[in-house]
Amino acid sequence: MTDKVEVVWETQTRQEITKRLEHLSDNIEVELTEEELKALGYTYDSKLMLDLTDMPTEDKFAIGKTAHDVDPIPLDELTTSQLDYFGISKTPNGRYYLVNPDQELIDDLDNYEDGPVYFDLMDSKQRKKFYISKDRSVLLNSLTDAQLDALGIADEGDVMKFNGKTVFRYYVAELDDYFDVDSRKLSFDLIK
Repeated sequence: MTDKVEVVWETQTRQEITKRLEHLSDNIEVELTEEELKALGYTYDSKLMLDLTDMPTEDKFAIGKTAHDVDPIPLDELTTSQLDYFGISKTPNGRYYLVNPDQELIDDLDNYEDGPVYFDLMDSKQRKKFYISKDRSVLLNSLTDAQLDALGIADEGDVMKFNGKTVFRYYVAELDDYFDVDSRKLSFDLIK
């Protein structure tokens, strides 16, 4: 146990923090809202994933996976035959839909009009029946400084060090919505 506790707040630029975070890991993910994803050029369908976690083993084998595979797969990475296995098809403009949806599902959809049953019409519980989940994460190292700026990350901000170790970076907290930059309030009540 240490007798000395030292807390230091300093100001760093967005670029300095980004460089340090990328040095720590190239797999840092940030969770974004649907609006933020759209602003970065992602479509709803480009972030749909085939979730292998609760999938029966025989279904995994049918698409060339092993019983131990659990990592989600972007639908964009599946072949036409793999999509066909799950009764999913893709339009020329990249939207995924169910080939033969049952009437019960159609009746449960809030905004359905005649035509294909696209996954964006379904809630998460309805998508889960087809092993489909929605990924809202983006790798930090895939974002440019201009994109971070567009997401509302200030040019510079607070960094807190506790006994010489950085424990808080303002822009990570801003992205995750638990730091109010105006009041400098750090609160887990602000978490989405």
